[in-house]
Amino acid sequence: MLPLSHAPDLNKGVKKPLNPILGEHFTCKWKFKDGAEALYLAEQVSHHPPMSAYFYMSPEYHIRIDGLLKPRSKFLGNRYVFGVTRN
Repeated sequence: MLPLSHAPDLNKGVKKPLNPILGEHFTCKWKFKDGAEALYLAEQVSHHPPMSAYFYMSPEYHIRIDGLLKPRSKFLGNRYVFGVTRN
């Protein structure tokens, strides 16, 4: 028996995207063959407007990247356009 969340959805309408919880974060770590490591961290920092901050670093390779993702959307009558702005 499958849980209700895995039951087929008979309503084929437009679905609302997953809303991350404010403060929710994702982390991961890579270990490369040469022993170097890299770390990635992302966090939901704002709900309205939705924004996610991210950070990646690999000290052995002298790499550091950080930024902020601010998705934007437009309603154009009968269609919906979704995109990501970049600073």
